[in-house]
Amino acid sequence: MKRVIAAACGAVLLLTGCGKTDTVVLQTEDLPQIVFLSRTDRPAGESDSGKKKQKTTSTSSIGVYDRDGNYYIATDPEVCAMDNLSLLSEFEDGKLTKQLRLVSSCDAGEVAKEYSMLLPVCQKGSVQLVVPEALPAVESDTITWYGYYYGSSGNVSTMVIHENRCMTNIFTDNETVNAVYSWLYSTFHKI
Repeated sequence: MKRVIAAACGAVLLLTGCGKTDTVVLQTEDLPQIVFLSRTDRPAGESDSGKKKQKTTSTSSIGVYDRDGNYYIATDPEVCAMDNLSLLSEFEDGKLTKQLRLVSSCDAGEVAKEYSMLLPVCQKGSVQLVVPEALPAVESDTITWYGYYYGSSGNVSTMVIHENRCMTNIFTDNETVNAVYSWLYSTFHKI
């Protein structure tokens, strides 16, 4: 009798897919045109804001990682000044071809696989950077990496997936997101 019950429970688990951990890999055309983006912000000095002086930054370069596995760099001030969603729109319309320089490429299937792992986490929207209480007292560029994703309404949004601030890597509180960032960095930024 115990064997029959165990077999029935096993059959139910198999039929309902419980215990299945495989991620369904989306096709390249199901991904946003830009899948990942990095922004390098350079300290630009101080500005007077009323009575207080505030430190300002300016974006000096943008890295675009597209769904076809291409990694581009843009340093054009107008492109660097665009917000993430405007940049996507201009990229989709083919208006940035002269401002982008191809740096490297990888297999589009790898990009789709990583995006497929990132998508469910992004759609939940509960990922945060784990910033240390103290950062080194150095003035350096801040590089922020974003993941583009389709939200439940079908609109494209972005989520911060990693940051390098004061020469310190700042990971998220989510291991899947950290693994996707590690793949992204090791694939496109080989030293």
